[in-house]
Amino acid sequence: SNCGQDWTRVMQAVGGGPWILKDGKEFIDLEAEGMGASFSTTRHPRTAVGTTADGKLIMATVDGRQSISAGMSLPELSALMKRLGCVNAINLDGGGSTTMAIRGIVANSISGSDERAVANGFLVFSETFKCAELPKLAIACPVDNPVSGMGVQLQLLYGDERTPLAEDQIKNVVWGVSGAVGFVDQSGYFIPIRAKKGKIQATYGSQITELEITVVPGPPADVKASIVHDKTNPLRSMLTVVASDTNGNRVTGKDVILNIIGGKADIESGVTNDNGEFTTGITWDAAASDRRAIAVVGNIAAEAQGPPRQSSVLPAVEPPNSAPTQRGTIK
Repeated sequence: SNCGQDWTRVMQAVGGGPWILKDGKEFIDLEAEGMGASFSTTRHPRTAVGTTADGKLIMATVDGRQSISAGMSLPELSALMKRLGCVNAINLDGGGSTTMAIRGIVANSISGSDERAVANGFLVFSETFKCAELPKLAIACPVDNPVSGMGVQLQLLYGDERTPLAEDQIKNVVWGVSGAVGFVDQSGYFIPIRAKKGKIQATYGSQITELEITVVPGPPADVKASIVHDKTNPLRSMLTVVASDTNGNRVTGKDVILNIIGGKADIESGVTNDNGEFTTGITWDAAASDRRAIAVVGNIAAEAQGPPRQSSVLPAVEPPNSAPTQRGTIK
């Protein structure tokens, strides 16, 4: 081959691109690899693999498209791999496919609402780490229903006395999640993200334990108001207010207060429903030139513009019995 490698010795291979690091320097040739500029400059979840000068293999995933991590551009990913000690590195399939599983559990926070089914992967095999089995190994969470965006410290306990693991035991634990409910770091600190059911998982040697959880929405962090105008009646509209937390989960049961300028709402206040929405009709004042709807949820306000006032132009009417207007050229 052009690179001087004997590919007949290769038993398995996985493709990727573009190059991001070559001979210790950033190397991103998008044109040569047929990729657009935005693929490099926009931050996304990323997956990369690289090698160090002494032949070690480094694999890395970068979470993105969520409140806890925006992702990385390719130049940022190149700098990361260099910081980890790589001299050569390439970008692999990222986005919703970016997933790192260790001993069978997902250790990163994927960007989609669930683990994506993909056709290939990069696998490393090793012998199971051997350590004495702990009886009744279990995960303890300080709250029954973790709140999205509010981190909690987990513990791994064992035995009838629910004894915490010692420091030398904790270093052999791998934490992860299933169901894409959030992210747990390797100290056991869990950041809930998506309001749904899932599991927190931990491995210790050959043991795997898990805790079923239900993440609930956090407090409102964003409110949106939208108006749809009646096609048959210019003075009628339908207002919808949506409340979401910092991670985009719809927030239910929150008070909504309306201030309608230039009109009147059918329902002037209420609460968000099971889908985080509040809906009401509005009748606009025909004489009003300023028509707006302002919705307030907690201390967050959102505004939507009402229909513009229609100008009334009456056709000219000639007085009765008047002589017809003469049009022509004056000579």
